[in-house]
Amino acid sequence: MPAITLSPRAGVDTNSAMFAVQATTGFRVGEDIPAGSPCEIRAVTGGYAIFKLAAGAFAGIAPRAAKAGQVLAQPLTLYGVGVRFRASETPLTADVYYVGTGGTINDAPTAQDARGAFIRVSENDLLCVAQGKLA
Repeated sequence: MPAITLSPRAGVDTNSAMFAVQATTGFRVGEDIPAGSPCEIRAVTGGYAIFKLAAGAFAGIAPRAAKAGQVLAQPLTLYGVGVRFRASETPLTADVYYVGTGGTINDAPTAQDARGAFIRVSENDLLCVAQGKLA
């Protein structure tokens, strides 16, 4: 189940983002998060923070990169079901993709995702079709 290499130009399609499930959190960022990474929201001392997906529920993908400890002037909105995003610079070959540990996107089921959170909609783009606990 190899992880795809996220595009350095990873980002959401703004047309689909308007209608996608959104989690506007305003929480601080718990670790460096590359754009396009699957994320979760975790309880930390003093509140909540956004992390790359580990063992929690898949809350959405990060539309842009964020640095650890950042409380952004513009909150980091996680985008979920319905959002199309550029995932890879190399052609995507599988029809279904899965979230994995460390904010990865994989081409085979993982311990975190047995159903498939994304479907391929173009050579480089994925569409989010599921959120939450997927295993």
